[in-house]
Amino acid sequence: MSSDCRKTVFRNQAIHGFMSVLFNVWNKIDKKAFNDDYAFEAFLAESIIQNLISGKYADLSDVKNNFKYDHFKNVALDYCSRYGIK
Repeated sequence: MSSDCRKTVFRNQAIHGFMSVLFNVWNKIDKKAFNDDYAFEAFLAESIIQNLISGKYADLSDVKNNFKYDHFKNVALDYCSRYGIK
């Protein structure tokens, strides 16, 4: 097995393991966190950041128009800028 192939397999397994843990943790989080706009936007900003880190795209108009709290919007926009989305 080539080195690149091993890295890809390892990366996919690591992502699968992370997502399984994340799913289990999210299932245990009190549902109030998702009824609280501030906490929800924190999770949303973090998910945008993680998607950008993994090479996905974020639409700037969605980021600009759908955040209620400027702090989280600015953090997400900062990461968009860091990853070349302007």
